[in-house]
Amino acid sequence: MNDKYYYPIFLDVNKSNCLVVGGGSVAERKIKSLVSLGAQVTIVSPDITSGISNYLKNREVIWIRSKYEKKYLNNVRLIISATNNKNINNRVFLDAQEKGIPVNCVDDIDHCSFIVPASIRKGNIQVAVGTGGGAPVIAGMIKRKIESLLEKEWEIIVDILKTARHNIISFSPCQKDQFWKKIRSIDISQFVNREDELRDHLMTLITSSENQEL
Repeated sequence: MNDKYYYPIFLDVNKSNCLVVGGGSVAERKIKSLVSLGAQVTIVSPDITSGISNYLKNREVIWIRSKYEKKYLNNVRLIISATNNKNINNRVFLDAQEKGIPVNCVDDIDHCSFIVPASIRKGNIQVAVGTGGGAPVIAGMIKRKIESLLEKEWEIIVDILKTARHNIISFSPCQKDQFWKKIRSIDISQFVNREDELRDHLMTLITSSENQEL
């Protein structure tokens, strides 16, 4: 069998209509992730867990108490089928393919147009690890290893650089070159538990680069 590779992408689902087929514990985990990202989630399932019921009570999701039907794909941007029924997965996959909607059938790699990697999110830093759907447990192990390396200081650096993005974009090529050299030379170990000093240092680098003679 030929290996299948995926194009890595971070998708903005904020305010997007996302459909979750299924109402069990797996669906609940997927719903939690989508809701946390601001997605507008609709669930199609005859039954739902008590955890999903809480999202419903808080008006964070919409529940269609029904078996899956193709009509529920109208105006949907993303689909996750979280059932353990191969026949339903097959129907959802084929209908989604026909409509050109990205679909993931959990633990059913043959019925996925995308897979959901193991991911780490710390502030504005997000790292995803995938194994092509072949070994999710290994992806989880690698994720935890990477997570242990992401000190709080990296979040601070990214946050400040994101805030100053427009300033940095306006730098001349020479200013940018010198600025990024200084950023790459930062020794994170010197700023452990010294967040204010790190912020001050970064702001000084930005200001000095702005004032650098062209």
